[in-house]
Amino acid sequence: MYPPQMTFLAFWGKPMALLSALLLAGCASSRAVSTEKGFRPLASLQTAAVLPKKGKKIALLIGVNRYQDRAWHPLRFAAKDAADLAEVLRNPKTGGFDQVLLLADPTATTRKGILRAFERLRQLNTHPHDTLFVYISGHGTLARDPQHSLRRYLVTYDTQQRDIHKSALSIARLRHHFAQLKSERKVMLLATCHSGTGKSRLNQTMLAELKTIKGAFFTQPIEDSSRATIFLAVCAFGETARESAELQNDIYTHYFIKALKHRYDANGDGAVTVSEAHDYAREMTYFHTKGAQRAYAESDILGTDPIVLSGQKKRNGKPVLYAYDNHFQGVEVQINGIPRGSFPKGIPVQMGRQQITLKTGEHKLFEGMVVFQDGERMDAKELFERRDYRFAIALKAGYQFFLQGSSADILSRELPLFGVELKLQRPWSDLPIDFRFEFAFSRNSHKLLEQDNRPQTVTEFNVAIAATYVWKIQWFSLFVGPRLSAIYLERQSDIHKQINDFFFSFQPGLVLGAEALLLERWSLFAEGRVNYTYVATESGPARHQGSYEFLGGVFVHF
Repeated sequence: MYPPQMTFLAFWGKPMALLSALLLAGCASSRAVSTEKGFRPLASLQTAAVLPKKGKKIALLIGVNRYQDRAWHPLRFAAKDAADLAEVLRNPKTGGFDQVLLLADPTATTRKGILRAFERLRQLNTHPHDTLFVYISGHGTLARDPQHSLRRYLVTYDTQQRDIHKSALSIARLRHHFAQLKSERKVMLLATCHSGTGKSRLNQTMLAELKTIKGAFFTQPIEDSSRATIFLAVCAFGETARESAELQNDIYTHYFIKALKHRYDANGDGAVTVSEAHDYAREMTYFHTKGAQRAYAESDILGTDPIVLSGQKKRNGKPVLYAYDNHFQGVEVQINGIPRGSFPKGIPVQMGRQQITLKTGEHKLFEGMVVFQDGERMDAKELFERRDYRFAIALKAGYQFFLQGSSADILSRELPLFGVELKLQRPWSDLPIDFRFEFAFSRNSHKLLEQDNRPQTVTEFNVAIAATYVWKIQWFSLFVGPRLSAIYLERQSDIHKQINDFFFSFQPGLVLGAEALLLERWSLFAEGRVNYTYVATESGPARHQGSYEFLGGVFVHF
């Protein structure tokens, strides 16, 4: 690799590789939810946040205060709920929505009127990047459909209690129309309930039927879910949605509006998303009702929560650990030993390595170190599915080439490189820096063309350390950093004994590479390295020699 009788400094570089790179409307169950297509709990980055492409912001707000059938008593604040939300969303300083459709008059809140509004919304939604927000406040009820399945219904102005299936709007149908919209950033919020109290009324037949059911009846009816959609409900299924004379609003809606007005930006990215507003409204509603009303959320979102209702995302926010699945109901969260509240909600955390503890009473469900990336949203379920590994061992191979063409003939030809590497991953949680320790070996026999085709065998041993800064996006990461190695090299020739020599030197350099996670503990990487070598010879001036190397390999993480 290197010429005889010389002292050098060479740079070695590091890998360049490819890294192996989802709140239902109406009230939901207080048990684990399982729909036909399946929902994941509200909002899923793991990943560094990527600011979404911009589209129109459109809202459809419906408040049903009055009803033709006297079986449904008038509500005080349903229309006001919708109007108050419209004011916030229209305001350029808060929501900044491009178009807000408000249905509050009785003639507009009939069954046909609401369906026409959904059709109008479909016409306005022309692009997948549009943000859609649908809010409906009114009575909810339960009834059997023609197949005798129990369904949830929204009571419209013209709903007749004697024929709910034909005169009301089923939640399943509303969800179906909502799912057909082009937008990939949409949310539906239902300020209704189906418990038979509060903002709900059940006929005597249904009340008598419910009394005959033993055990927990209020599980979620079978309804399809849709992708990239959030469905919110102001109470869990079987609980009561309440209006407040003091607040002059539905309780949950009051706090939801307050979150938008006062910028409840939990992760500090400059915007209030649906997830953040829901977390605030849910917690405040729970305290206001002394635990009698718990808002519920489901979603199917890929990446970071992209549904911004107030403000604009200006930067990546703090990482967020969240859970909305009922399996996590009441699970206490501790971060670095400090209590940070209970699920279901999103909890901001600091970037880097954090000690996470999940517990119920004295029973620990999870305890361990977790690394959070800038702007990441992590589902608590992932804690049980993945590990953050501290070390990795790699086998690598590649070639070294000289930058100066003549060196390949005068000093040495290209050399194959074989090595093993130990990687210490992020020893300091606040800094995305890895330390790498490497041992490499090289051996090659060739002829020097410009030295009368003299044969020689070059053997090299290399011990190195490097510190690399890492940018990680899901399963893919890039790294770059300085590297320093100690090298022992010798040349031998069975014919020309005069070229038999060896030397020892230190080499500085730079490494640039990429890594791709293929399996949980296995990743591929590739790297490029550029070396600078100062060569001092016994005779003649010192030489400045450059070389570059390309290597690849596989890491095993543990």
